[in-house]
Parts: sequence; C-alpha cells; structure tokens
Amino acid sequence: MSSTSVQIQKFASTITERYGIVVTREQRETLSKYVAERMTYLGYQYFDDYYSWLQFKANEIEWEQYISLITNNETYFFREPNHFRVLDTLIFDELMRTVPADRKIRVWSCGCSSGEEPYSIATLIKDKFGLSVLQNRFEVIASDLDQKILAAARNAEYGKNSFRVKEHAYILSNFTETPNSRWKLSDDIAGAVKFFRFNVCEEPDKIENLAEPVDLIFFRNVSIYFTSDTLKKVQHRLQSRLNLNGYLFVASCETMLHDLGQLKLIDQGGAFLFKKSVGNSVSEPFKLNAKPVQIKKEEVQSNKVESYDTLLQRIRGLIDERKPAHSEKRAVTDAIDVVNQAISQNQDQITNLALLRLQEDLFDEAVRLISHKKDKTFKDMAVEAYSLMCLSRFSEADIPIGKMKKSEEFNPVGYLFDGLNYKLQGKFDQATVSFRRCIYLDLSFATPHFHLGNIYQQTKKWTLAKSEYELTLKLIDKNRKQLIEFNKPDVSIDYIQYACQKILKNYTQEMNEKVN
Repeated sequence: MSSTSVQIQKFASTITERYGIVVTREQRETLSKYVAERMTYLGYQYFDDYYSWLQFKANEIEWEQYISLITNNETYFFREPNHFRVLDTLIFDELMRTVPADRKIRVWSCGCSSGEEPYSIATLIKDKFGLSVLQNRFEVIASDLDQKILAAARNAEYGKNSFRVKEHAYILSNFTETPNSRWKLSDDIAGAVKFFRFNVCEEPDKIENLAEPVDLIFFRNVSIYFTSDTLKKVQHRLQSRLNLNGYLFVASCETMLHDLGQLKLIDQGGAFLFKKSVGNSVSEPFKLNAKPVQIKKEEVQSNKVESYDTLLQRIRGLIDERKPAHSEKRAVTDAIDVVNQAISQNQDQITNLALLRLQEDLFDEAVRLISHKKDKTFKDMAVEAYSLMCLSRFSEADIPIGKMKKSEEFNPVGYLFDGLNYKLQGKFDQATVSFRRCIYLDLSFATPHFHLGNIYQQTKKWTLAKSEYELTLKLIDKNRKQLIEFNKPDVSIDYIQYACQKILKNYTQEMNEKVN
C-alpha cells in the first residue's frame, strides 16, 4: 500500500497547483507516510484509486490534513513588536482621522494561524482606544487555510509559548488563567475578531468577508510557502483588496519578496511596510513621519543579477528552520549544511550569519554557528547567550554570560544579560543584583532600569515600577545608547521606549477609572 516517489511527486504537484504551496523533499517524505496511513484507513490498495477519490470525491477536510502537515503554524502574541509600535503610534491615529465615520476601519490578518496575530491587533486597539472603539469603529477579520487551526483560534486559549515577547506581559490583563495553566482571552476581545477560511489562490471578491476592501492587511511569515508565480498573483490579489492609502504588513525577512512595484515600500522607524497610494506617491499625513526606502546603485545592480525565483529560494532557506523538523535526521543534516557553508567563509562572516539567524528567531541555528567560531568575540558571546535564553536553556546561557563578564569586566552588557537570565527564570532577587551592577557600571544606561521596572511590576510593587519606567524614559531622552548590536525587544531602545510609554499610559488610565 506504499506509494512511489513519482506518485508522491504527482501528489505534491497537485497541492502546489491547488494551493500554490511549495512542497519540499522532506515534506514529500512526510506526505508519503501519511498517504499510506490514509489509504489503509479508507481501504484503498492502489495509490491511483486513492488519488482519483481525492481529486473527484473527497471533501476539503481531507485536503486540509495534508496542508496541516506542510505549513508552519508557529506564532505568538505581538510578534515583530516594531509593527505594533508603528500601528499604535502612527497608523491607527491616521486611520481614525481619515476613514469616514460612517464606515468601520477594516483590518485583515491573512494567514492568521492560531489567532495570536489578530488578537494582538484587537488587544492593541482596545488598550489604545477602549473596548467601545474596538467594537464599534473597527472590524478585525482573520483567515487561514487550515480549519483545525481556525478552530483553535476561535477557542482563544493559549500556553506560555504564545507570550514570547516578554515585555508585553501587560497583555495578560486581558486573559484569565485556566486550571490547566493556560490563558483564556477575554470574551470581549475574542468576540471582536471574525475568523473564516480562505485560500489565497482563490479570488477574494468571492469571499463574503472580503467583499468590501480593507484598510490594513497583515500577511506575515506566509510568503515562503508559495512559488514565485503564485506569490506575484497573491500580492496582486492582496493589493486589490486594499483601500487607497491602506497598508500591507509583511515579515521583515519577506520585504523584498513583495517589493514588486505595485505598492510603496516605506521604512518607518525600522519597520518596513507597504502603502497603496495614487501613482505610488506618499500621502502627506505619512510623509512627515516616514521616508521611502532608498536603494543604492550597487544594490540595484545586484538585484538585476539575482532573479525573483533565486531571491525567493534564498529567503525561504533563511527561515525554513522555523518549521518543525520532521525527523532528527533532517535537523542534523540541515545544521551540518549550514555550518559547513559558514566554515568555508571567514570567521567574521560566521558572526554575521549568526546575527541574521538571531534576528529571524532561528536561535538553534545561531547557537550552532557561534559554536564553530575559533576565537569568540564579545559580540559572539552575546548572540550565543541571548539565543540560549530564548531557547530557555538558562544553565547553558550562564557559560557565555560568564565569559562576557570576564572578558570585559567593565562592560555593563554582561551584567545586563546576567540579569535577564535570572529574570526569565523568575529569580528576581539575583536579577535585581545584576541589573543594579549594570547600572553602577553605566549610570546613563536605560535598559536595566526598564527590566527592574518589569520585576517590580510582576512583584506588585507598582510605585517602584512606575519610578523605574519614568527614569527609563528620561535616560532615553538624554541618550539613546544602544549597546547591543541586534534589535530584539529585551534590548531595543526604540521598543523599550514604546513599551514604557504604553505601560505608564495603561496605568494612568486604570488609576483614573478607579477615581471615577
């Protein structure tokens, strides 16, 4: 009852034609095993008979089982915080001013997976404008191909892995802890998001929820699954659903895949997004705050050499490890390939590759790469330590952190990472000692004050927390010192400033509500 490689390739080609999704060699192996299981369960002896049934008689649920096997539903709340910072500080305010009051502002999370993305958007709207505005002024819709994952999204219950952007801990005020140590989103926010099934290879105007255009589209960490031809068609469909002056958000690592000249690429404080405007011109309200991305001549020349398909393949390779490995063999093989490629280059290039992996949340890959450095620099140790902390391998992170403190005794970053490592383990007393040592070494360094504020907030010492957050903002205003060479929420000055402002604003609102 097994199927041949030719038959599975035929099946994989059908998936690509039907859904536009590229099926890798490793995924074909997984499909082969599952096809055999389904044939046995349904009583088919020959692959061609089962394939014919799939083509002409099976319902969509049967196909969705295969889609679930080859797509990655990895997501978490407030992923890529810079996008939400831009929404909060600029775009939502602009839309409230410019969208007519007689219609709702429509936001679409396309490829929403288990719901963390649209619920993050809804939570941000509620925190910024209040529940009434979320329910009456906005409409948040969310689509995915996988019905199972949509059911999980509608259930709106999450484990701790969904809250990896650590400094958005205040969003937990919108959740209730369940007896099984999970977190249930409040009905007010969960009810504000409308989920529906959508295949991006379909025409959106045939879908009831997409009959009217939208003002914002989130299409992040989805592009890597499609062929280049499919992606071009999908991008055209997406931009056709955007209202004039609407925005398209894609993952930072996917930006160049979508830069097809149909929408205006904007760099807003390090967050890349696309805007639909007349003649690709930037509207005045946004022009004051953002500037079009400037491409150097040598970059244009290199883009001429690299075809669209080559670019897609390269970027897909950079983030493919986000998908769960289907076997130990695959993980080991991929790791060896990456390391061998890096070792063939100079040692500095290994550091650059590891930084790239870190930026894309490929922490395992970053650790593997750094482990092959002959003489580790302070930067190498920082990348390794931060990656290990993100993997919750805290005892292992102690080793590079200890080396950081020893190699540069008066560098506050080593003690900052020491404090972070303790903080993530809930060892607040030890974390406080390390953060205070960090402050002693550099009185103008804002980041440790921010993390002290987090500790005080989590231990219900709000007066002390408020003081630390306010001091953080004052220090940032005086000196935007960025001592760490990568941009992650725990250490990004831009994000820390935004988070402090947000937390203090929420606290002020809560105090005012209690008084009234």
